[in-house]
Amino acid sequence: MSREPKGPYEVGYGRPPLHSRFQPGQCGNPRGRPKGQPNIANELKLALAQKVVVTENGKRRKIRKSEAIIVGLVNRAAKGNPRDVANLFQVLSRVGLSGPDWTPEAAEDNPGIDALLELFWRTRNPTPSDEA
Repeated sequence: MSREPKGPYEVGYGRPPLHSRFQPGQCGNPRGRPKGQPNIANELKLALAQKVVVTENGKRRKIRKSEAIIVGLVNRAAKGNPRDVANLFQVLSRVGLSGPDWTPEAAEDNPGIDALLELFWRTRNPTPSDEA
């Protein structure tokens, strides 16, 4: 079936000139639909997933930025910084690792939380042996 008009051909709406029509087998949008603009949530995920080099105990290793942030928060809280301790407990409550239903038995599943709680209470209520 030929695409050539059989009679007189008038160029107009919906009737492009013959030389500018798509050739048989040619797509009208060869590169496809352009991708949308990235949103803030995706940009944040990409930034937190990037790797950074950290030194722990004299050894260098690569970890994700999100992990570095968490390690830094826990380390600052372990030093007794009250604001960082409060931030850490807020993070723990948001991820479901503390709260009214949290019990010491639950710490057996995650001993790090028990150690953090103990450290927090030791920094708030030092015993005479801790002060020496």
